[in-house]
Amino acid sequence: MPNDPVFSSPPSDRPSPKELAGLYEGDIVVKSKEELMGIIYGDVSRSAIASKFTRKFWPDAIVPYEITDEFKRSERRVIANAMAAYDEHTCIRFVPRKEEENYIHIYKGTGCSSYVGRKEGRQGLSLGDGCLYNGIVIHELMHAMGYWHEQSRSDRDDHVTIDWDNVADGRSMDFGKKSKEVSTNQGLPYDYDSVMHYEGNAFAKDKSKPTIIPNVEGFKLDYKNEFSKLDIEGLNMMYKCNEPRPTQPPRPTQPPRSTQPPRPPQPPRPPQTTRPPQPRGWPIRPILHPRPIQILWPTQPRPPTQPTTLACHDRYRKCSYWGHYGQCLSNPRFMTANCPRTCRKCNELYKLTYPRPVG
Repeated sequence: MPNDPVFSSPPSDRPSPKELAGLYEGDIVVKSKEELMGIIYGDVSRSAIASKFTRKFWPDAIVPYEITDEFKRSERRVIANAMAAYDEHTCIRFVPRKEEENYIHIYKGTGCSSYVGRKEGRQGLSLGDGCLYNGIVIHELMHAMGYWHEQSRSDRDDHVTIDWDNVADGRSMDFGKKSKEVSTNQGLPYDYDSVMHYEGNAFAKDKSKPTIIPNVEGFKLDYKNEFSKLDIEGLNMMYKCNEPRPTQPPRPTQPPRSTQPPRPPQPPRPPQTTRPPQPRGWPIRPILHPRPIQILWPTQPRPPTQPTTLACHDRYRKCSYWGHYGQCLSNPRFMTANCPRTCRKCNELYKLTYPRPVG
């Protein structure tokens, strides 16, 4: 599908859409000149303004968002597909905003732009004309997760050479390097294939010539339409996706609970000498199945148990995609049972521990 923005690339004979906003490094939003100067000339994590401008991450890897009505259905599909890529490869979940104070506001502004990391309150993320491509949406969302550009790493000069003579007037500061403390490389190797790496002719006077030249032959710094392996690894490290999460707080006053679920009360036995067959089909949890299935619940009431907080996971990798298209409201029974994290139904009727999807 060459014309589908989910799979295709922006026109190569035009400036990159990520440069159109005219912001710091093309697409990075900063709140003040003070913050920008701290980023460019010093390590904000050590400066006097550290408490104001240190990057913040999204708690529990849950990112509430809202999208304005100005996007067409085809454009919303591109956004949903990019969010589904996070769902598939990381523990990060984008969920439609309800009443959360901190959230991403996706709108059509001038060019493509985002803050780096989580900000307080409504956080704008612009996807203007020319930005609705899968790789660009992933790129801007990755800024919002807390990532800087790959070419601004502290070790950048070991891997690429900047042709300063071809850098457009007034854009030299866009090729600055972050300190080791601010860089978001997670200790991983430099990644020419990162979706966060700018194209070779970024901010060039002459777009037919590169401004960023790899120090290793064979690498081409062109538009990337999806995550690289190191992008995925870095995000999972940043949000501690591979670390076990507590399922419930300790209860010192309660005796140890059995790991087996309680059995339902059995009906009175009829007066006979032989034991009748036991009822079959007490489902402890839904069985994993490649297609959506109806969950059967026992006809007998479960015995009362102490309230508990269990780990809450989506069973399907497409949960955030379905939630984006309103399935939490239009198909609540299936979505609550199978996509509780996306629909934020973890504390309601279906308190089950779902295994993470493996397929």
